[in-house]
Amino acid sequence: MSNPSSHRPGPLPRALVLIGAVVLLAAALAGWKYTSIAEASAAAAHQPEPMEAISAATAVARPAVAARRQPRPVCTPAAAGAIVPGGRGQEMQG
Repeated sequence: MSNPSSHRPGPLPRALVLIGAVVLLAAALAGWKYTSIAEASAAAAHQPEPMEAISAATAVARPAVAARRQPRPVCTPAAAGAIVPGGRGQEMQG
């Protein structure tokens, strides 16, 4: 004989309860988000429009590309000797 008090619900009712809980939680979070967005929109409607700052600048003529000063090399003479064979840094090596 089977004991009716020890009968456990099958996997289908438990799955439905779990799915129902997840759907209920999702609906609660969606409602919370909706009210939060509505409150933020209402608060933003009462804010003044932001001011715009406009600044003016005068154009200055620059020298031509050929007349500009050439960039200086970054490496030292010792480093140049290590990179280029026969460079000026060779005499520093022993």
